[in-house]
Amino acid sequence: MTGDQRHRDAVRLLVALATDVDGSRRAGILAVPYRVAGRDGFVPRFASPDVDVEDVAARCIRIAAAGADQYTGVQLLGAIPARGRGGAADTAGLSALAVDVDVEGDGHAATTDTGLPLPPSQEAAVGILAGLPDPTYLVATGGGVHAWWIFNRHAAVDLVDAKRIVRGWSDLVRGRAHGLGWHVDQTGDLARVLRLPGTINYKYPGRPVVEIVASGPRHSLDELASLIPAQEPEPERSTAFVRPASGGADAAEVTARWSAETDWATLLEPAGWTCSRDNCHGERHWTRPGKTSGTSAVSHDDPPVLHVFTSGSELPVGTSTKLDVYAGLHHGGDVRAAWHTIASLLAAAGPNVAGLARFVADGGPAERTGGRLVWAARQIATEADRNILIRQLIRAAVDRGLPLDTAARAAVRGLRSQERTAPVGH
Repeated sequence: MTGDQRHRDAVRLLVALATDVDGSRRAGILAVPYRVAGRDGFVPRFASPDVDVEDVAARCIRIAAAGADQYTGVQLLGAIPARGRGGAADTAGLSALAVDVDVEGDGHAATTDTGLPLPPSQEAAVGILAGLPDPTYLVATGGGVHAWWIFNRHAAVDLVDAKRIVRGWSDLVRGRAHGLGWHVDQTGDLARVLRLPGTINYKYPGRPVVEIVASGPRHSLDELASLIPAQEPEPERSTAFVRPASGGADAAEVTARWSAETDWATLLEPAGWTCSRDNCHGERHWTRPGKTSGTSAVSHDDPPVLHVFTSGSELPVGTSTKLDVYAGLHHGGDVRAAWHTIASLLAAAGPNVAGLARFVADGGPAERTGGRLVWAARQIATEADRNILIRQLIRAAVDRGLPLDTAARAAVRGLRSQERTAPVGH
């Protein structure tokens, strides 16, 4: 593939994303991030509507030629994000629908989260799309295909509807694949980025060029949305373990308490994530389902957040709390439903003292152990046997290096602070 052909492929896709079918420039901002081997995450880059698309394409080709994997966002952004490459909330309506279909090969794990194999060839991957409207562009990536259905006109839909449509289209394609006995990753999120045609895929030793192999018409939103079946509630994962939050019913308090008692491994491992590295100081590196190596996400204990770098998992790229992660894995991203799952067990659940003790000992830097102990003590203050339970929390703090007298004062402070804020009975 010549340099001119590569540039032309990049321009074709970027122009289609940036303009309506009549040639008028869409108001949104193109996201064109790239990744450098050996570094986690994306380097964000953007192109506003006043920038010439051919210049954007030329720069992307140069970045790729220098050794970077170059991507483009499926959706336009409403503004340049203050940090990072942008998330779902930064998108502005819908520009296109797209799916990523991997095929069997050295770059992909032999097992998937559905238990089904990947399509054996590019031809088989394309066959999954048979019967759907022809994609505007079909892109061969070297490890599979990307199919793009780009809209005639930019669709001004709200965030909730946009999420529903994008997820529904991905589920439609996944369902067709499952019917053929093959697996397709869930890539139905608004912040999705895909490889830019005309650039190089450095994931594979042969360094294949990402290229457009077929083209078709543009489409209307109504045409494609009408094909999406009504969404049904997602089945529960039988292997998922949900630790109930302990104590009172205040939403913020429930969330904080449940987060302290729930380890990242409890959330991620049943969903197929594997820990690839643990620095033993509250930072763990995770590899997503379907991969055997590499850092797909990094979790931290203080603050308890997960930074997701990969666009190939059920979780959105960016920073998520534990509740966000649970919602993404088991409730289609619905945080409210996830919280109610946790809160529904409150009445019968006592405090998980072992989990609170782990939080005191391992929930962050040593210099904050006293503060964690105060908070943990508050969670057991209304228990009848609190004078026994508190010993386990104090022991955890002392094991982390807090002097015994300091730990005892912190524990008493936590118990008394809850007593002062407890409601008066009538």
